[in-house]
Amino acid sequence: MAKNSDLYVKRATIATLKQAAGVVELVPAGRVYPLQRPDDPVWPFIGYGVPIAEPFAASCLNGSATTVAIHGYAQTEGDGAETKSGEDTALLINAAIEAALDGATIELDDYGCPYPATAHYTCVGSQVIQDGSEADKFHGFVSFRITVSS
Repeated sequence: MAKNSDLYVKRATIATLKQAAGVVELVPAGRVYPLQRPDDPVWPFIGYGVPIAEPFAASCLNGSATTVAIHGYAQTEGDGAETKSGEDTALLINAAIEAALDGATIELDDYGCPYPATAHYTCVGSQVIQDGSEADKFHGFVSFRITVSS
């Protein structure tokens, strides 16, 4: 029987991002959030997206395949020669998220999963867009296909 592991995938993903040196250089670990973010988060920050889970069962395997986007938010900071482009920072955040998770294999029992399960991460694409009507704020997202086998 297929098993939905979204809660444990979310926990593992957020914990991994909070510990990844490349991510923390750009976004402090305290600004990596689940789907529910604070009302007025300090920029830059990262948020776990809305997962879409599909169950699967195969010979000797039960699990799920989840597609989720990890969102990175950045804004232009500084003045003159000290200006840091929000667009460039969002692109760097995307690259750090991808480096931290693409190809990762994470044991979910370390994150409260009550049965043995392993999550396998594959990046399927990324994008950066201007965030709403704000000229200096940008929203990046990196999409992953996460296959969980148990």
